[in-house]
Amino acid sequence: MNLLTMHNELEMIDEAMANFIADVVVSKSKKQKIRRNMECRRKLEEKWEERKLRRETSEYEFEYMH
Repeated sequence: MNLLTMHNELEMIDEAMANFIADVVVSKSKKQKIRRNMECRRKLEEKWEERKLRRETSEYEFEYMH
């Protein structure tokens, strides 16, 4: 894994954690905290999947062109 990829992934995790903490602080009930936690996890998983697909697509295009 190159440094740029690692930096981007750490940045994405930091952003997700900051959003989660901000949401939990605002949440009043345990139910709200759980719901916000699930939403943050889903958003993070979507970002991971998007990056994975983007990386696979670029690798495929590179192999196809060469």
